[in-house]
Amino acid sequence: MKYTHISIFVLLILLQTVVSSCNKRMKAPPIFDTTVERIVSQEPEDGVTHDMEHASAQTAVSVETNETFYAYDSLNKVVIDVDEDNVLLKRGAYLISFNTTTRCPDYVSWRIDRNRLEKNVERSDWFLADEDISEAHRIKHSDYSRSGYDRGHMCPAADNRYDSLAMTECFLMTNMCPQTHSLNAGDWNDLEDLCRMWGRKYEAVYGVCGPIFSAKKTDKIGARKKYKIAVPERFFKVVAIEDDGEYMGLGFVMNNNEDSKPLENYVVSIDSVEALTGYDFFSAMSDDKEYVVESNDKFIEK
Repeated sequence: MKYTHISIFVLLILLQTVVSSCNKRMKAPPIFDTTVERIVSQEPEDGVTHDMEHASAQTAVSVETNETFYAYDSLNKVVIDVDEDNVLLKRGAYLISFNTTTRCPDYVSWRIDRNRLEKNVERSDWFLADEDISEAHRIKHSDYSRSGYDRGHMCPAADNRYDSLAMTECFLMTNMCPQTHSLNAGDWNDLEDLCRMWGRKYEAVYGVCGPIFSAKKTDKIGARKKYKIAVPERFFKVVAIEDDGEYMGLGFVMNNNEDSKPLENYVVSIDSVEALTGYDFFSAMSDDKEYVVESNDKFIEK
């Protein structure tokens, strides 16, 4: 009996050690707090503009705002036609229009600069359902399981290492689209790296990206019958680069099955992306600057 008691005691000690170790490895992401304003529009009014002014008229969830947290400004405004399918969400890390029909974002818009890229908050890797979306349209991590597609970030994790809440926000499922692994880990990732290079070299980079769906037939994924997610045919990204009061710009369009190619192969003008999507980007610029930025279809060197 003496040895039995000792054995049980040793087993309990070992079990406690294992549990403690697992808890450290499975560290949960930070909980949303009230130090950052998150503004939610479930029913956009007037229906034409998604921007910060429009969002600020919606329901605010905060008591105290850290103004330096917001990773966007007026140049991140996107003008689109909205209806009951569009939900505008104002995050600390980005602006997003989420589409409840495709269950993908229409677009995600944010800003990066040298200061934000100098920080190094640990990557989260916790994909979270977005509680700001009604349960009828709320996508879960498991809805992508065994689909053959990655949970492809629109606003990338590496752009959000300046703040732990920003990192958590970029892992919300509303920031994801089904992407083939070859694109997500390949040329799309290379494009994200390129934008960060520009962010370190120039004053600021304003990015907007999102999916483009087939006009004919759209594949869908998801095991839950009422929660199917549309698979994009292509993806767009438009970029405006600010440097000492002047602006450069260009767009990219990639198929959702691309192999490795030079990024120059995907360059298009922002005007052409506007024609594809029906969106109006960078409308806060003066007309002359907007023309220069949006008409360029030449690659900008690193």
